[in-house]
Amino acid sequence: MSIAEKYAATADEHGDRAAARVYRRSAAAFPVDGPPDSPGAQYAELARHAAATGDHETAMRLLAQAAEAGEHAKVLAIVQEASLLCTADADVPNAHAYYALGLELAGEPDRIRLHDLPAARPELTALYAALTGGDGAAIVVLAELRNTGHFEAACQTVIAVAMARAEADPDSARGLLRPVAEMAPPEQAVRAWNELGSLADDADEAVHAYERAAAIEHPAAHTALRHLIRTLYEQDRPADTALFADRATATGDPLTVAHGHRLLGLLREKQDDLDGAMREFRLGIAAAQVINESEFPGELRLDLARLLQRQGNTETAMAEVEHVLAAAGTERLRAKAVTYRGNIAVLSGDLATACEAFAQVALMNGDDDVAEWADGAANNLLGIANSAYGDGRHDLAVQALTLAARTGKRDLAIGVVEARTTELAEAGDTAAALRYLDAGLGFPLEPKEEIRLADLCGTVGEPDRAREIFERLAGHPDETVQLIAGSRLVDPSDGDATPDPAARWLRADDLVDAGEYAEAREILTPLIEGDSHVVQHARLSLGRTYHEEDPARARELYLAAIETPGGRSDQVVEMAKMYLGSLAKQARDWPEALRWYQAVIDSGSAGNGPMAAAHLGELAYWQGDRDSAVRFYELCLAMGTDNAELIGESAYRAGEIRHAQGDLPAAAAHLSRALDAGHEGFADQARILLTRLND
Repeated sequence: MSIAEKYAATADEHGDRAAARVYRRSAAAFPVDGPPDSPGAQYAELARHAAATGDHETAMRLLAQAAEAGEHAKVLAIVQEASLLCTADADVPNAHAYYALGLELAGEPDRIRLHDLPAARPELTALYAALTGGDGAAIVVLAELRNTGHFEAACQTVIAVAMARAEADPDSARGLLRPVAEMAPPEQAVRAWNELGSLADDADEAVHAYERAAAIEHPAAHTALRHLIRTLYEQDRPADTALFADRATATGDPLTVAHGHRLLGLLREKQDDLDGAMREFRLGIAAAQVINESEFPGELRLDLARLLQRQGNTETAMAEVEHVLAAAGTERLRAKAVTYRGNIAVLSGDLATACEAFAQVALMNGDDDVAEWADGAANNLLGIANSAYGDGRHDLAVQALTLAARTGKRDLAIGVVEARTTELAEAGDTAAALRYLDAGLGFPLEPKEEIRLADLCGTVGEPDRAREIFERLAGHPDETVQLIAGSRLVDPSDGDATPDPAARWLRADDLVDAGEYAEAREILTPLIEGDSHVVQHARLSLGRTYHEEDPARARELYLAAIETPGGRSDQVVEMAKMYLGSLAKQARDWPEALRWYQAVIDSGSAGNGPMAAAHLGELAYWQGDRDSAVRFYELCLAMGTDNAELIGESAYRAGEIRHAQGDLPAAAAHLSRALDAGHEGFADQARILLTRLND
């Protein structure tokens, strides 16, 4: 982010949208990416910078050069950007000049409509000048033009400038639009109210604006009426929605009639009147036949398909979906229709067809709406995988996971493969487990992910396959990958056959985590002596293998880890102190526990400090020392942690003690915090004690 963009964000935070706009204008004058690949793209980028700094003559010359080099899409985008930029500044001549350039160089710019531009008339020069100052001056000039032949053009100009400013400064836009809405001729008044509805801060304000627009006698009011009934429906106002939807069906405007029937259909569907809803949808489809646009009629047919499926008419429902797909003109409508195909297949029990449909949507590219459908479809693939697994249909589950792994849900798909492989192997179904593991190893994997899956090969009877993977990755250019893969090749019975001490220690530490203490000790025992850089780590890991079995031996090793000469790891020292504190806590040795846990607290450790304080609080609580217990529990809370169990226990125990001491405000505060932490056990106890406090 550039300095100018940071200043713009700060100005936004302080509500100074005008300043934010100035800073964003400055930010646009500097390249944000590396140099474009082609000369044409370079011309386009330079043109964008020139337009942002007000050098419009240079910008237009560069745009012409970019168009000659074939960069028509970039030219069109910059033409729109620059035209709106000039409109926001009430620079009417240049706004139109960019529009004309777009027409000349790139054909009809679909994203620039002529009514989005201010009117270009010499008689409006005073209005242009006023629009560069405060909003009030512009409205005064507009009012003076009220009884002239230029009033409609003046209103169009003010609306255009307001909407060009709306994104950066919505308050200014509303300040310009409200007077126009009250004084303008019907067409401009409708548009002003409609735009006010789109800029409204809340639903009631939007409804008021759309209702004012819809009440004006002009064909443009149909658009506002459509916005009104949609807003009322979204605000769950069924009576008002029905009232205005009925009015929409009587307008005679095909698109508005169709919208009215659709909203009436949605209302009836909510009321479980499926026959009535289908009747409204069919009336909407009939009205929409003359509309020169595929999106909305397609939406209506998908609504009908949904109801047909609810009534069990699967074939007819699927036929409606296929009808939509045959005529779909946008990727968004295709994504929705194919998702419906998948949904119908799921409800019909045809998970294989559903899987194919969701996979198609999950791999679609497009705007935010398409991305949302794609994300939902990828989630549906994971849902099918889970459902198929539950039914024992492992081939289908693996197919769904394989498809999901090609989407943004790859990490989740890998996790599911790991879980299913482990569950099935433990259940003795090695063949099924192997299906999932084979699929997972075929996913696009990072080296560390491949190592995780290779770790499972032994559970399905394929240790040689795992070894092949580890040997290959041991030669990976990334040293961390080399180390992890190399550690998997360590065999306790091989002694020092693996020369890298770090790889041997890492393998042993994994064995400690898995509870395989005897094998871990075979590797670790030779590593705790000498001058290897892992001696300290090995002493800590070996101590962990004796923690429960032989506390004295464990203590000796933890102390040795702390006292290891040479380059020491602060993290190992900290963990050794935590384990020494744990041994003392188990032995109910308060002075010894205090020695080690307090050392961790005093080190300022954000990770283990709160845990050390909580351990001391718990030990004091066990020993009946309530003063020490509450002191350390409150210290844990003051140090800060996001561990729900730690917060829940510390806050509940502190609240319990403060309650017993008669400090009811402190008790209530602690108990409320325990409740908010959300840890089930302590939250329930806190709730009970809070109830007693409030009685």
